[in-house]
Amino acid sequence: MPDDNKFTKLRAIHYRIPPTCDTCIHGQLAAGSQWGTCALHRYLHAKHANPESGRGVSVRADGTCPNHQVDPAKLAAKGLGAHAEFFG
Repeated sequence: MPDDNKFTKLRAIHYRIPPTCDTCIHGQLAAGSQWGTCALHRYLHAKHANPESGRGVSVRADGTCPNHQVDPAKLAAKGLGAHAEFFG
């Protein structure tokens, strides 16, 4: 059972767990890795260009962008429990 005083304090300080690449449907990160790629934001690599599709930009797990879309499975894997109210 969560401590009511703790959650009251977290609300009072406007505590938030930010949406990041590791909770986004576009983030392609191996489990436990801090680096991966984004499936949404692509670019043509100057040295190894694939003119048909490009490649996903490198992203950190703790990064974010305005196009973040929550992946429910990734969010559930974080095990936020009662702290889920602070996500977003």
